[in-house]
Amino acid sequence: MTYAEFFQQAFQRSRAGSQAPYAYQCRLAGGPQAAAHGAFSHGTSCQSQLINIPTGLGKTAGVVLAWLWNRVCQPDTSARSRWPRRLVYCLPMRTLVEQTEDDVRKWLGDLLWNGQHADRPGKVGVFALWHVNYNLR
Repeated sequence: MTYAEFFQQAFQRSRAGSQAPYAYQCRLAGGPQAAAHGAFSHGTSCQSQLINIPTGLGKTAGVVLAWLWNRVCQPDTSARSRWPRRLVYCLPMRTLVEQTEDDVRKWLGDLLWNGQHADRPGKVGVFALWHVNYNLR
């Protein structure tokens, strides 16, 4: 399975339908030399990156699916253990937390439980925590 196929499978049930990854999403998952159209099946090393992408161009999908590809689904099983077991996503508003949680659950459903990686159910969970500060002065 290539990264493009993996990415498209994640969006089977979403309102956007099946979509191809953007070039920057491919670079997040496969490194700087990754094919811009997603026709690769390798991963990349885990490293801190700063991305500056406008709203609505798939930053959440880019980050979450790059992590999921490299940690759980990429064909090179020895490379999977070099990625962290947990992805922590911090958001400023509860509505964004809920929206992101819904999106990630859809992607996991399409990829891990209904798709080609059905042998991995229960390997990835989604937990949402939020803190409300009522200490107003």
